[in-house]
Amino acid sequence: MDFKQYNAVQVSVSEKNPTIPLTHLLHAVSCCRLVKLLYLVKRFAMLGLIYSLVATAHASDIDINKNWRSIAIKGYDTVAYFTMGKAVKGKSKHEFRWQDARWRFASEEHLNLFIANPDKYAPRFGGYCAEGMAIGRKASIDPQAWLIIDDELYLNYSTEVRDEMSRHPKSTIEKANSAWQKFVQRVRAK
Repeated sequence: MDFKQYNAVQVSVSEKNPTIPLTHLLHAVSCCRLVKLLYLVKRFAMLGLIYSLVATAHASDIDINKNWRSIAIKGYDTVAYFTMGKAVKGKSKHEFRWQDARWRFASEEHLNLFIANPDKYAPRFGGYCAEGMAIGRKASIDPQAWLIIDDELYLNYSTEVRDEMSRHPKSTIEKANSAWQKFVQRVRAK
């Protein structure tokens, strides 16, 4: 057998199977890898599309008040309102993704409480202002302006708005619940 060592790969086994130039072999391997790569990209893209559709369908059940980085309720610990009776800023090391938002907590204990029962600790109306929701608007919040009524957390635009809500909480909550249901129905209809 005669093997050429320059610009060729030694693949011949007999005289009937001559050596293949390296450029041809690399081209064949590259094409094969490219086909496999395209197959994998297509497959992962489909999985990503399916995941995003499922995640969007689930997350669209409730619209969360979050910033451009998807951090819910301005990064405040929603459990602290219940356990500490005050607004406490959460830490990035105690973060949990729920309803397409990043929820932050002051401690691992609070994180675990939320994971065990997010519906108990999550603020009503997706963390939007309760008084604003009562008039059919999604308004921002001041994390210091909050109320717990019947073991549910309500956030408000300001302490003045919170004080107004505290004067007539039942009617505000009824109106806000009605408006919130309309928002949720519109999102589900899309």
